[in-house]
Amino acid sequence: MFPDVSVFDLESQAVRDRDKSKNLTLNISTVREVSSAVAFRPVESPWRVVIVDDVETMQETAQEAFLKTLEEPPSSVVLILIATDLDTLLPTILSRCRVVRFGASSNTDIERALVAAQVPSDRAAHIAGVAEGSMGWAFDSASDASLVESREAAVIGAIEFVLSDSYQRLVRAVHLADEFGRAREDVFARLRVLQGVWRTALYVRQGVKASGGNALMVSRLEAAKILPTGDLVRAIRAVDTCIANLESNVRPRLALESMVTAWPRLNGG
Repeated sequence: MFPDVSVFDLESQAVRDRDKSKNLTLNISTVREVSSAVAFRPVESPWRVVIVDDVETMQETAQEAFLKTLEEPPSSVVLILIATDLDTLLPTILSRCRVVRFGASSNTDIERALVAAQVPSDRAAHIAGVAEGSMGWAFDSASDASLVESREAAVIGAIEFVLSDSYQRLVRAVHLADEFGRAREDVFARLRVLQGVWRTALYVRQGVKASGGNALMVSRLEAAKILPTGDLVRAIRAVDTCIANLESNVRPRLALESMVTAWPRLNGG
């Protein structure tokens, strides 16, 4: 990498800590590393650029420590913070930043970009349909078919979970809870897919064609059209709450069972 650019995120933190931490949040040690990087002067350019990704994962104590770096950075430093959820950040953090919002790419734009990069049109359309607005993921998938296969399998599993009856939902929740101790990251990944399914159900209910929507989800969620909007919003919030509870060390079975009992029924389940 260019010597005047430094990048900090959960992945680099995991490499540094060598599995000594859960690496679900950016910790104080990473904040200190960022502060040290900011102190260096640029070597080959007029600016030193420090990029901090996964900022939304910082706990409040880490954010408070990070404030010291944000308050008076050197004039030659550009700090770029990347977050997927601004609501998790302290107002004092946001007040010191210029917020630039990036939306998801549309399926049409992704397909056109892939075709322009010499990806066959049928494959480009297939990838765009499951890319969920991520241009980078789409280009990675163009050279690695397993990425598409694994995402489709995850989406199908999540849709079947949502469409199952009340009893099967509880059974699946218990199995997922039992897996949590040995496969935390996999469980969190599956919960994020469930978030996407319920969000898509809300789009279907409202008749909204979401930018970057997953075509596979849309085709399977027609039953959502008859559900009250409030029920779908509660389902999304139930998944959000479950993730927060698991991160706070609430018992997995309790967190997951509470989540599925808050979901509305689909297909008469």
